[in-house]
Amino acid sequence: MRPVLVDRVLEILQDSPGGLTAEEVAERLGRSADNIGSRLSKLAAYGIIKKTRARIAYDSTLCAIYHAPTSASSATNKSGA
Repeated sequence: MRPVLVDRVLEILQDSPGGLTAEEVAERLGRSADNIGSRLSKLAAYGIIKKTRARIAYDSTLCAIYHAPTSASSATNKSGA
């Protein structure tokens, strides 16, 4: 059984097809960005979500952008779990 936080993160990312930064996910969860950032990195390392690097419109620095998995990779994760 997956923790509720994982399901909530997946739901938030699925509602944002362009992806979100850790700060944006944390804001939607009502938690600190530092705590959520490390959790998102772990979820990406486990293949539960996708992590890319990009520049965001309001900031010229390169940052991590998190995305919900595509349907094909989501089905693979469910069958492998």
